[in-house]
Amino acid sequence: MNRVREGYVDVASPFDSRKIRRVELLPDLIEAMVFWTRDPRPALPFLGELSDRGFRYYFMTTVTGYPRSLEAGAPEMTGILEGLEELARFIGPDRSIWRYDPVYLSPMTGASWHRNNFARLAEAMEGKTRRVVLSLYEGYMKTERRLVRLEGEGLAPEGVRGADGLMLPGTRALMEDLAATARSRGIDARTCAETDGSTGLPPNACVDAELIGRLWDVEVDSRKDPNQRRACRCAPSVDIGAYDTCPAACAYCYAVGSLERAATRYASHDASSVRL
Repeated sequence: MNRVREGYVDVASPFDSRKIRRVELLPDLIEAMVFWTRDPRPALPFLGELSDRGFRYYFMTTVTGYPRSLEAGAPEMTGILEGLEELARFIGPDRSIWRYDPVYLSPMTGASWHRNNFARLAEAMEGKTRRVVLSLYEGYMKTERRLVRLEGEGLAPEGVRGADGLMLPGTRALMEDLAATARSRGIDARTCAETDGSTGLPPNACVDAELIGRLWDVEVDSRKDPNQRRACRCAPSVDIGAYDTCPAACAYCYAVGSLERAATRYASHDASSVRL
């Protein structure tokens, strides 16, 4: 909010922290802000000010309900749901999107576990959102190193695709069942950066030109952002976030290379800095 009030933020390149880009935070230059979060509650006191300043925005909140070994620092579910209820009251369920992401399969969190867990969460999310985004876990070297240590707890990752890169039949059936459960609660299910369309679920765009246009009658560049993954459908955007800053300590998270470094950086955050 300090950066919004001053009208700009300096963003370091994730590849070279010496390279700084200044991004202007002015409502006449920004079609919409998209907030990714595990917990919307810290933002709630400032939403009225954002709206009064003329900003358009929506939220994408990750709610998974995994065991603590996978998400050691994730906020308590009860508080998150209360925050999402308040968020939906203020901005409406169309602007509050639920991410059940990643769909992480392991001996402990197998298909039946996900069906039960997702059904419980979908019931709690009914009325708070109209869209859920499903995304299968994709391994990265840094995450695989962390996850293999959880093998003794039954949480080492299991394969979700065959040698051809397509979803295994069991994975496909799971995704279809999760989508059906969501629909029963009035929630539209979509997939994120998924090249295998065999489930029949429509693809999602986190930075969604169609959604922004529908919500605010704003014309947004709908081309695919060339800087994102091949299967990503997001419109061109500017990311002002930073890696290694989230305290949720999710073992599967690609945006955190070192859980210890992320905790240190989060604790030492300077709210007066021109950089996030």
